[in-house]
Amino acid sequence: MNKILLITSIYFFFHVSYAQISIKVENTYNCLAALSSLQGEKISFTDSIISNAGKFHFNLSSKRSGIYRLLFNSNKWIDFIYDNEEIEIETDQANILDSLKIIKSESNKIYYEFIKLNKAYKTKTELL
Repeated sequence: MNKILLITSIYFFFHVSYAQISIKVENTYNCLAALSSLQGEKISFTDSIISNAGKFHFNLSSKRSGIYRLLFNSNKWIDFIYDNEEIEIETDQANILDSLKIIKSESNKIYYEFIKLNKAYKTKTELL
């Protein structure tokens, strides 16, 4: 019984402490990206990542929860919420927001639903 409890505890510890983040950006090839944390108007550089055929893989196990930005190709970026859960995002660099798909991460699904809804409302109010 103790062995089962120990194995379960170890599995849970490693599963929670190493949440993988995977962001796939179509039409982006081996490029260097900057990972930054966003805190209000303040952007703090966290790490740099090299993509492998448009795929960025990293983990934030030692980082705090919050909003992060992956900046690539000098002027393209993807913001995401990190809350110690696995994240998987796919998009195309030609049209990041409209082609964005959240595969894993309920927080990011809700966040991007809000962003898209906000964009639609702004478009409608500009037409008035």
